[in-house]
Amino acid sequence: MINTIHSLIEFLKYQQIAKTKYYLHSPFVYQFYLQILEGVPDTEIRNITKLRNKLLHNHDKIVIEDLGSEPGRKERRISTLASKASIPSRYGEVMYRLVSHFKPNTVLELGTCLGLGTAYLSSAAPAASVTTIEGSRALAAQSVNNFAELGLSNISVVQGHFDDRLPEVLQSMAQVDMAFIDGNHRYEPTMNYFHQIMQKSHDHTILIFDDIYWSVEMTRAWEEIKKDPRITLTIDIYRLGIVFMQHDKLAKEDFILRY
Repeated sequence: MINTIHSLIEFLKYQQIAKTKYYLHSPFVYQFYLQILEGVPDTEIRNITKLRNKLLHNHDKIVIEDLGSEPGRKERRISTLASKASIPSRYGEVMYRLVSHFKPNTVLELGTCLGLGTAYLSSAAPAASVTTIEGSRALAAQSVNNFAELGLSNISVVQGHFDDRLPEVLQSMAQVDMAFIDGNHRYEPTMNYFHQIMQKSHDHTILIFDDIYWSVEMTRAWEEIKKDPRITLTIDIYRLGIVFMQHDKLAKEDFILRY
């Protein structure tokens, strides 16, 4: 209940202060608005949309181990996970266009769920290496099946607790070009994952945080990340918080954009 009230209050604030492209003076952010937020959906997204619709009508139940903000074993319908726990289409399309535009070679995701978010990241850059970590064995297995159905072959699924598997995964990566953090929405774990990923970041790394207003703790983490001296520019579109580290090209600014 507390999280719901917090999200509602923050959404009302967002509606009041979010800016459209007509109020932007930063050339970089103006182009971001045009190409990422207003970009035309690619035909590749249609296959993900078809899969989403299929999952929304799949009422089979699976037992998942939640290792994040609400730990425990829970029985969930696949249709419920597709509608409640997976990235919504409009934000998945933003991630697709981010990858398509900035062309990362290495992509890391924390929190696979059914793999819809992963599919947007993967299909936008078939030559990229995409690694996704999922705590639940059942969800990891389901996502592998979904990737096979979509014909996506550039994804490595790592099953296990983020605290255990993230250090291993990062050690195997030379650098992280893009990361999508969508798992444990508490303050301390989020900050821990952020600092670990930053060790493998570079000036052009892009970080995407999901559900930045999901809870008081998650919003606190987002506000602290924005203040980090290693971060140059952030863009808030309510659901997603996007972080850029291009020190040589961007001024230190935080933008809240209407989407």
